[in-house]
Amino acid sequence: MVSEYNNETVVGPRSLSNLVVTRADILTFNFAEELDLQPDFVREAGGRLAEGPGPGR
Repeated sequence: MVSEYNNETVVGPRSLSNLVVTRADILTFNFAEELDLQPDFVREAGGRLAEGPGPGR
C-alpha cells in the first residue's frame, strides 16, 4: 500500500483513507496458525451439526 502511494491505479480497498481518519485497524486471519485447533473445532461443530437446527430456525 505505501509502496504504491504514487501509482495512478488504485489497488486495494477504496475506503482505505477512511481507515486512517477513523483510526481503524485492519485485522487478518492466518489459517495456518490455527491448524492445531482443527480437531477441537471438528468435534464441537460436528456435534452441533448432528443436533440439527436450534430453536427458532
